[in-house]
Amino acid sequence: MQEDPAEEEIKAVKRHLAFAAKDVLEIGCGDGRVTRKYWSEPGQLIAIDPDKEALASASKSVPENLAKTVRFKVGRAEKMDFTKDSFDVVFFSWSLCCVQDTHRSLREAWRVLRPKGVLVNLMPDVEPSIEVGVLRSLGGKDVTRPFSTDAYKALIRCMKDGMFVPIKEERIFINFYLDSMEEFVNWLPSYTGPFNEAEFASMTKKSIEAMRKFAQTLRWDHRLRVGDVVSLISAQKLS
Repeated sequence: MQEDPAEEEIKAVKRHLAFAAKDVLEIGCGDGRVTRKYWSEPGQLIAIDPDKEALASASKSVPENLAKTVRFKVGRAEKMDFTKDSFDVVFFSWSLCCVQDTHRSLREAWRVLRPKGVLVNLMPDVEPSIEVGVLRSLGGKDVTRPFSTDAYKALIRCMKDGMFVPIKEERIFINFYLDSMEEFVNWLPSYTGPFNEAEFASMTKKSIEAMRKFAQTLRWDHRLRVGDVVSLISAQKLS
C-alpha cells in the first residue's frame, strides 16, 4: 500500500511553518510514516506514540546521521513527560482525533510549547471525500467523522479560552493506493482508513461486502485508489 505518495500532507505542513533548527514534538507518530518526511530538518525531534511495536519499527529506520537529533519515545498526549516550554512546535499527526481526551491533550500541548510556539494539527477532515463518504454510508455510519468532529470542537474551545490563536487552515486532497482487496479490507479500520476499530467491529458482513463491491469501481492501473480529504490547522500559543 502507498499512502499519499505525492506527499501532499507534508508539503502543506511546510507551507504553514519551517521546521529548520526548531525543537519539535510529534504526537502520534506511529511507525514514523509522516515523521520520515521531515525528520532531517528540525534541530531536535521527539516523536511519541503509545504503540511500542510501531515505535520499534520507527526507531530502526532512523539514519545514523540523525541518531542524535531524532528520538522515538512511548508517550500519550493526555499526560506528557516533558517540562513546561520545551518545544517550538507541537505536531499532532493524525492523532488528535484518536486520543481519549482531546481537550486535555491540547492543554498539554499548550503547556510544553514555548511562548509563541506553533501547534499543528493534521487529521482526516470532518467532511471526507465522496469516496470515503460512500464507504462510511455503506458501513452504516454517519458520513461525517465523529472522531474528527470532537477534535475540531476541542480546538475551537481552546481558542475561545485564549490558549491559541489560529494562523492558517486548509484542506488537502490525498490518495491511498492498495494492491489487493485483502489490503483494502485491512486498511478500512486503520488509522488512515475511513473507520476506527470500534466502528468496523460493529459492522455486518453484508456491509463489508457492499464496500468490497464499491471498491471494485475504484480500480486504477491494477490497483485500488481511494482519495480522501485531510484537514490542516496551525495556531500560535498565547501565554
